[in-house]
Amino acid sequence: EGTNIDGSPMAVISAIVENEILRHKIVIITSCHLYDTADSEIETLIILNGSCTRIAAKRIDIETTGTGDLFSAIIASKLALGYDIDKAVREATQIIKKALDYTVTNHHSEMNAACLLECLTNK
Repeated sequence: EGTNIDGSPMAVISAIVENEILRHKIVIITSCHLYDTADSEIETLIILNGSCTRIAAKRIDIETTGTGDLFSAIIASKLALGYDIDKAVREATQIIKKALDYTVTNHHSEMNAACLLECLTNK
């Protein structure tokens, strides 16, 4: 379960920059709903060198397992291919959105192999 800092990007950045361990890292925070995030969206934040990049995606009404693992694996594979962190996270966000859309549209309760193949092979 995440911690609510105060809902503003500046509060999130400040909390990370003030943290001795995190201040020199790339921090990615998923499933964010900040004070100015649209109700129909959810955001991923990339905090790097004291700045915050916000990546919005449509909020999809489903509770499933493995989403974070898949998100991390996609980012790692994109970074290994030479993508910068911003592009890797943006692509991972879109792939996850497609996977969750497919899961809901096809009335599955969980992502499955067919879902992953569909979202990874069809652009």
